[in-house]
Amino acid sequence: MNGDGFEELCHLVTEQDPDTALCGKDVTGYPWNPPWPRCEACLAVARGEMN
Repeated sequence: MNGDGFEELCHLVTEQDPDTALCGKDVTGYPWNPPWPRCEACLAVARGEMN
């Protein structure tokens, strides 16, 4: 979290729903390809480790 309370994680999305991260978080208005650590939940979903 930054000083403004904004979660600084890079979430993964699909082309079909670019406003919802694979982890289920609403990422409407988030920057594309930010230089932040990747969301571990999004990565796990992308690898097929979660459903």
